[in-house]
Amino acid sequence: MKLWIPCILVLTLVSSNLFPQSKSGTILIGGKVSYSTSKMDNNISGQSLITNDKYSKFSLSPRIGYFLSNNAQLGIGVKYEKNIREYKMEYYGTTSNETTTMFTISPSLRFYYSIGEKFGFYGEFEAAIGRGSMEKKDWDETSSYYGTTVEYGYDIKENTISFNPGIYYKLTDKFSMELSIGGIYYSSFTTEVTKPAYSTGQKNTKTDFGIGFTFESLTLGMVYEF
Repeated sequence: MKLWIPCILVLTLVSSNLFPQSKSGTILIGGKVSYSTSKMDNNISGQSLITNDKYSKFSLSPRIGYFLSNNAQLGIGVKYEKNIREYKMEYYGTTSNETTTMFTISPSLRFYYSIGEKFGFYGEFEAAIGRGSMEKKDWDETSSYYGTTVEYGYDIKENTISFNPGIYYKLTDKFSMELSIGGIYYSSFTTEVTKPAYSTGQKNTKTDFGIGFTFESLTLGMVYEF
């Protein structure tokens, strides 16, 4: 059973009005910090294959935006992300771990649509270009001896195009809430082996198209206007 404990904090600082009725030329500076963790145990036919499978994820995403008109905002953001996984392979008697670090730059275009003075929707088109690496210690598939581990290394390239809808609600003149509710995306993910030496240069590319509107895709944020 998978247990998720998402802890997501969003803080956006705005130089004037963020939502519709904002003046063109308004500049905003903001960001997002998120953390999540999970734990999973697998058991097949009464034999546990992977135990203590722990996964944690941290990301930091500053962003700057510029209003082209009262309802259209052009933005660009950067994201630093670090994922850590630790697990034990009972069959081989080894403890494995992997750490993935990514840096992403994301230009975007957002359109707002208001319903009344406090509530409204927005839609965001985003292109994300990510580069990073993964370091992994795992069972050595070339060895016939149980308990033998080896260090693996990978360079990562990830490019994504997405449409992300959301809603906002103004609590007061200064504070508002934003809720991102998933989206539609197309992504390309490429890994290239950097170690061990006998596998260096091997590449694997995966493309993915999907629609994500699940609890795990929700992001709740607070916005302050000044």
